[in-house]
Amino acid sequence: MRICTRYCTRSCRRQVGDPELGKVLSFYMDHFGFASPMAIAGLKDFTAALGADVVIHAMDITASEKKSSWSYIRGILNRYQREGLRTMADVRLS
Repeated sequence: MRICTRYCTRSCRRQVGDPELGKVLSFYMDHFGFASPMAIAGLKDFTAALGADVVIHAMDITASEKKSSWSYIRGILNRYQREGLRTMADVRLS
C-alpha cells in the first residue's frame, strides 16, 4: 500500500491497496479537498479500527454541518471510540 507523504491527489487514491481506505480517502477528497499527511494517517488508523462506513459517516456529519477540518472529523471519531461505538449499528443506536 502506498500512502503519500505529500498532499494526496486523485491519482494517488488509485495506488492505495486497501479498498476500504481508498473509499475513505475518495470521500474525504471529494468533500474536503486534498488530505494532509496527518489526515491520511488518521483516516488510515480510524478505518482500521472502526471500518470505512463509520469513518465516512463521521465525514458526512462534518460536511452536513458545513465544517471542513480534519480536527472536527477526528473529534467525532474519537468520541465514537470513547463511547465504544465500533460499527454503524452501534452508531445508529447511540
